[in-house]
Amino acid sequence: MLVISKRCSAYLDRPKRCRQFRCKTLRALETGTLSRAQSLERIDVLLKCIELIESAVAVESRSAFWWAAALIADPNTDSAQRVQLSEALEAALEELAEYRSLANEWIASPDDLIQWSHE
Repeated sequence: MLVISKRCSAYLDRPKRCRQFRCKTLRALETGTLSRAQSLERIDVLLKCIELIESAVAVESRSAFWWAAALIADPNTDSAQRVQLSEALEAALEELAEYRSLANEWIASPDDLIQWSHE
């Protein structure tokens, strides 16, 4: 069974607006069009995508992608390091595109979020 350990740090104190948000997966679970096992599998897939993105840039941090991008532009970064960072970022971008696609389908698309923010 999947144990979700990357829960929002403000989850218990989150704003009412956030409490009211129901992602696509949760709505499908609530309506019975998706089983609990399927819902947990989706979460597991998304968490694995995040891990792959973080490992591609070799730093365990949500800001690792931006950190690596900043190092490429740093004049003190030598050309070999730039190549290594570029390759890592390219791999991370591929994973990020996959994650974004799944998040749009399973969590909320940008249009869903805009609509939710205006409700």
